[in-house]
Amino acid sequence: IQQYDGTEVARFTDDSKVGIGNTAPGELLEVTSLASASASDRPCIEISSFSDANVLFTSAGVLKFHKSHNDNLNTYGADSHTAAGEVIGRIEAWGVTDADDDSSDAPVLSSYIEFSGDAVADETDAPGKITFGTADAGDNGAPTLRMTLDDNGNLGIGVADPDEALEVDGDIHVHNVVYFDTETA
Repeated sequence: IQQYDGTEVARFTDDSKVGIGNTAPGELLEVTSLASASASDRPCIEISSFSDANVLFTSAGVLKFHKSHNDNLNTYGADSHTAAGEVIGRIEAWGVTDADDDSSDAPVLSSYIEFSGDAVADETDAPGKITFGTADAGDNGAPTLRMTLDDNGNLGIGVADPDEALEVDGDIHVHNVVYFDTETA
């Protein structure tokens, strides 16, 4: 697809990939900007909703991840349900390594937010879990799980399966006061 001046702005490849600002997209859809120096020219996907309904989630824009355990498009049937631990969607952030010789710099996973099944789906629910991972020096592109929010509302920091409202694996540093409703040993 070309602009009025003949500049190519989008390409549909033979292998069903779409590149916007990229003539050789690496994914099904890739949005690219070169030499982005401001918010106005950075690569951005916007989901807009123009509605005077201010209390309903149905009037807001949505980024939707949908995962069926069935290989047939738009079909649900026996065993299509979400399984415990099955990844439903994922947001990933990638950076580029800085090799000493600059010739072997490479893209590497830096952090992620992952949405998965926390238990087997039943007739009316697909229990979910959200996990957050970040990379540190020396992890070789395999970010470490940092935080988990499970289907019971339990939050784990450094914990994959928290069993309380808050479970922390590590020291806690408090800059102010911690209050307790009751005292227990």
